[in-house]
Amino acid sequence: MFPNISGFFGKQYEGERIENADDLCMFLLHKANVSVVSGAAFEQPQCIRISYATSLDRITEGMKRMTEWLAKLQ
Repeated sequence: MFPNISGFFGKQYEGERIENADDLCMFLLHKANVSVVSGAAFEQPQCIRISYATSLDRITEGMKRMTEWLAKLQ
């Protein structure tokens, strides 16, 4: 999946500002313990790549964590 995440650009959490997809990937890795890949690697800099090559339970948990932490960005 390649969701467009540009709506998060310019938002921040505790002084950590999201300027691009790379920043959002690092934010999700460090805060939510979820690994996604910047779309810049696929010529889609406004997107992230989310792999779903795992169990439904793991996907559900990862999406739950992503939702929780993305909601904290202001």
